[in-house]
Amino acid sequence: MRAVLPHMIKAKSGVIVNLSSGAANSALWGWSHYCSSKAASQKLTEVAQLEVAEHHIRIVGLSPGTVATDMMASIRDSQINAVSKLDWNSHIPAQWAAKAVAFLCGPEGQQFAGSDFSLKSEQAKRLVGLLD
Repeated sequence: MRAVLPHMIKAKSGVIVNLSSGAANSALWGWSHYCSSKAASQKLTEVAQLEVAEHHIRIVGLSPGTVATDMMASIRDSQINAVSKLDWNSHIPAQWAAKAVAFLCGPEGQQFAGSDFSLKSEQAKRLVGLLD
C-alpha cells in the first residue's frame, strides 16, 4: 500500500484488495501469527479506507474461506488444528477467490469499501457469480 497509494492518489482512482481470513476472528491453536496478521489486515482495510476515500480510492478485504491450494494441503498434513481436519471437498477452488477479487475491483464492489467481504455464504457466492 505504501508504494502504490501515492500513484493512486495522484490518479484519484484505484482499488486495493487485502486478503484476509475468517481466522481473523478465531483463536486457532498454533496459528497465533496467522490469526493476528489477518486481524491486522482487516483493521488496516477499515482504517486505510477512511484515509483515502476522499481520493476516490477503494480498499476492501476479502475472506475467501479455505482454498484448495498447496498451503492448505500442508495444513492438512500437519494436523495442527481443526482446519487440518476439514474435508478437502469443502475448500473452494483458487479461481473462485480470483473471481471474487475481480468482482470487488468492479463497480459492484464499491459497497464493500472499508469492509471485509466473506465468500463463505451462498449469497456472497451468488453475488460474485459463482453459483446460479
